[in-house]
Amino acid sequence: MYIVGTYIVSRLTGMRYVDFVHKRIFKPLGMKSSTYSIDGAVRTGRFTGTWTTFGRYIPPWLEEGFVGLMAGAAGVISSVEDLVRHTIWSALYSTHLLKRSFGTECI
Repeated sequence: MYIVGTYIVSRLTGMRYVDFVHKRIFKPLGMKSSTYSIDGAVRTGRFTGTWTTFGRYIPPWLEEGFVGLMAGAAGVISSVEDLVRHTIWSALYSTHLLKRSFGTECI
């Protein structure tokens, strides 16, 4: 289902889904550390990968060529700073639209 959504966005906008998300979501929100590119994340030096419980490194399993296929369902690589920025923006935007205060009644 997500792959179909990715395809529809790509067809309607005339651009790759990952480019659309970067231009319309990441850039306006100032999410400079967010990407779909594994190679780009590794180049920043901030990409940590995954480790087993006994200390063995597990390399990224998704190759760069498949990012466009998986982008709709998953694959965003981000930093804590970017995720917090997005969460705060979402909370402020949704409470403003709903015209109610943020509190227990929103939970």
